[in-house]
Amino acid sequence: QTILDALPTEANSLALGSSIEQKLISGIRGLKIDSLDFTSINQSDPSQNAGLANSDSGVQYQTFAISASGEPDSIKSMLRNFEKSIRAIDIKSIAATGSDNGNLTVNVEAEVPYLPPAVVELKTKKIEG
Repeated sequence: QTILDALPTEANSLALGSSIEQKLISGIRGLKIDSLDFTSINQSDPSQNAGLANSDSGVQYQTFAISASGEPDSIKSMLRNFEKSIRAIDIKSIAATGSDNGNLTVNVEAEVPYLPPAVVELKTKKIEG
């Protein structure tokens, strides 16, 4: 199960969102999640999946964006949890703004990999000789 958590076989926004909220964000005092958005996934027509990048190795990526606010230490804890996650999270951009009360608002755009299962076909081939 740990391997599937680290590199799942499909893009699953619900599972990813649950993992981010329950494993990476819950318990951080003073952190408020303003939004958590995922690229929509069109399973019936993969050509419509603009936010899902492909690589030559077959690994695909699902993008997400999170906006959070809180004290600088709580923002730092969130980013540290992203870094320590068993699931590889590739942060593409971070934008932070401060407020008069000392809190920060941070917008993070990131992507996570998944690897669709390989299709193995057995064939019989007669060799003349």
